[in-house]
Amino acid sequence: MKKKDFFIGVFATLVIQILIFFIIFINAWNIVCFNKEINTDVAVLEGWMCDHSIKEAADYIIKNNIKTVFISGNHINKQKKFFPKDNYAQLGEILLKNELKGYICEIIPVPVNSILDRTLNSAREVIKYIKENEKEIYDIIILTEENHSRRTFLSYKKVSHGINVGIHPLSDGVLNKDNWKDSSDGIKRLLTETIALFYNSIRRKI
Repeated sequence: MKKKDFFIGVFATLVIQILIFFIIFINAWNIVCFNKEINTDVAVLEGWMCDHSIKEAADYIIKNNIKTVFISGNHINKQKKFFPKDNYAQLGEILLKNELKGYICEIIPVPVNSILDRTLNSAREVIKYIKENEKEIYDIIILTEENHSRRTFLSYKKVSHGINVGIHPLSDGVLNKDNWKDSSDGIKRLLTETIALFYNSIRRKI
């Protein structure tokens, strides 16, 4: 092969890779975000979310007359002394009850003992709890932050064992589809979530 042809090939490959990265970059929000509304009175809330997302989840629960809420959450692994509970499931329960402002529904925390693959293992634990304790539940809707919604949906879908899964993305009050590119935090979070989504897909974890 001539040197000229070799360098043309390398250059073409580099251009293609840059184009692929650019396409992924500008579409990152649409890649990681997903919405699938279903008719159900059972919700699953991820307890690690910020206060704004918890409040938005409470509004959704009240508006849609949700009767049962499962709250997933791993152990809190930093600054534990400042939290009344040692896992996000129970902490999320406290925060949600405060935002529901008297609205009555059954709230069931499901603590998760996992460091790796936290989203997938949270899904496993919630579905396992439902199958073992709540025999009449056939549909659930997941409440999680927008930029985490597609991976969460696919994780629950992977382990659903026949339960119909929907998902409702929540705003964190900071990032959205229009402004995520304007800050290093937004770029980092979206690219991290995109990489995690592709990695888990390749590994067939979702």
